[in-house]
Amino acid sequence: MPRFLLVSLIVVAALVGLPKVSSGQEIVDIIFARDVMNREPVGPFEPGAYCGSQSDPTSPVPVINARDERKVYLWNRIKSSAADVLRHRWIKDGVEVAVVELELGPSSGYRTWSSKNIDPNFHIGRWKVEVSTASNPGHILCVAHFIVK
Repeated sequence: MPRFLLVSLIVVAALVGLPKVSSGQEIVDIIFARDVMNREPVGPFEPGAYCGSQSDPTSPVPVINARDERKVYLWNRIKSSAADVLRHRWIKDGVEVAVVELELGPSSGYRTWSSKNIDPNFHIGRWKVEVSTASNPGHILCVAHFIVK
């Protein structure tokens, strides 16, 4: 009887408590840019964006001058085995500012993007954008960092 109970608890825990890991999407390329035209980034910010961790990045990140720039785009190319909704979660100094949901089709290189207006009176600080899917928001595909000065 105790063995049956232990096996039953393990099965229930596996079905209820474990997060699902998305294996159907993969970030191929990610760029912070000044604009997007014809589905391609225009005027990428330097240094280039990369997928990092949740913590502060150890490599240089793009720095955006709020006096010169009024908008930043996060453009990404994603490999997707099925249709889904891609989620860009824009976070400034640890506080969520916006969540943008983007339709995603099955493709080896689906291109999509979201943008954030920059106001020098409100948006100075450390930013990150978490990329996930609506079907599995707990599984972060990428975290890209930038700074607005």
